[in-house]
Amino acid sequence: MQEWAVKEYYPILVKNGLTHGALLLNNDAFAKYAAKNVQGKASQTFEYPTFNKITQAEEWLIRH
Repeated sequence: MQEWAVKEYYPILVKNGLTHGALLLNNDAFAKYAAKNVQGKASQTFEYPTFNKITQAEEWLIRH
């Protein structure tokens, strides 16, 4: 799934105009690791920071 998202899904989004995204992390250690792995690869193509709270992600997206 991660490889598909990085190689297929995100390039389509960028091709169609995506320039920013926000990644909301949950408390599960495995989920955090997997999300950070995808985020690291995706952020090479568009701004994609991670956040611990949805309000932080929303505020960042509104500013960008």
